[in-house]
Amino acid sequence: MSKVGVAYANVDSLKEAVHVTADLDTSGPSGESRAVSPGEPARDPPDEPLAGCGVARSTIMGAMVSRRTLTLAGVGTAAGLFSGLFGVGGGIVMVPMLVLALGYGEREATGTSLAAIVVIAGVAAAVQGLYGNVRLEEAALVGVPAVGGVLFGTWLQQRVPTKAISLLFAALLLASAVELALP
Repeated sequence: MSKVGVAYANVDSLKEAVHVTADLDTSGPSGESRAVSPGEPARDPPDEPLAGCGVARSTIMGAMVSRRTLTLAGVGTAAGLFSGLFGVGGGIVMVPMLVLALGYGEREATGTSLAAIVVIAGVAAAVQGLYGNVRLEEAALVGVPAVGGVLFGTWLQQRVPTKAISLLFAALLLASAVELALP
């Protein structure tokens, strides 16, 4: 058996990431490689130097986690910038970046974005309030009915194929861009 890789996959937005390893067994009758069959338990790789580089596996995995953490922080920074500048950030910035840069599924990116936007929107609204730019009564008139829209939209999202969600989202972004560009 020889270790060939370690990957992390987000299985569900409410579950922890699953640690998956792939073992190859080259001891088959004709010497061909075969992957471990589904359902076999994943095993943690030993913390030994990788062949030829003298670096422990845990050091490399730590660097990968760190890179992911930095990417997530970059996504948050960009969303915060756009939120403060344009009043957008969650769906317009964060969802595409989570999908493209970190491989999130459409639904997981949406849920993660919504959870993060709570913090972003609270701080942005407070800072905008300091500048006198917040109309609380009108904000309530928009925000309270939006709860019904959120409940229906989330219900609908769970029933629509993810490809359709991606295409509808792309169409919305394109229509917004055209509207903003035209005089």
